[in-house]
Amino acid sequence: MPAFVVGAGIASAMTADRTNPASDETYVTGTRPVAQWSVAMARDGAEYRWVRSTGRVHRYRPQQEGQLQTRWGPAPPVLASAIRRFFPAGEWVNAAEIAYCESGWNPRALADTVASRGPCGTRYQLPNGQWATTERSRGYFQINGCSHPQWDSDDLYDPERNAEAAAHLHRQRGNWGAWFISAGKLGLPR
Repeated sequence: MPAFVVGAGIASAMTADRTNPASDETYVTGTRPVAQWSVAMARDGAEYRWVRSTGRVHRYRPQQEGQLQTRWGPAPPVLASAIRRFFPAGEWVNAAEIAYCESGWNPRALADTVASRGPCGTRYQLPNGQWATTERSRGYFQINGCSHPQWDSDDLYDPERNAEAAAHLHRQRGNWGAWFISAGKLGLPR
């Protein structure tokens, strides 16, 4: 997991709350001291703000029942519900963030290179010279039907079915390696 950079005030508050940073601390500077503050997200979904004029750290936790707060805002309720159903609690935020990286939280997302490049397993060269293999990935977590034929179905547009398949892959691997690029961007084990 990458080390995020946060100031002493926010670091101290997070330590006291037994949580860790999930983002770097960013600074907002206004024209008056009261408008100068910094913010960082914690792994538990809380937002920590340090206000310059008071020197105090304020915590903002998601208030709505069922909401799953990520660094990009709350996950869609139907996705949050499915994640809570199939993933262990300690992975809820990670799962929502993987889904955001994979599909932009679009339950109808489709990455289909089979239609243009050939049947599942066909290798082709990308414009940057790297090689790729055809895929037909669907839904929030972009479950690849070519790699997992048991899930090569439009049923994966259903958020519950998609999250169930994703949780199965996560449990099977014991990490986020099935979403290698997204996991790398998020600093998750792969």
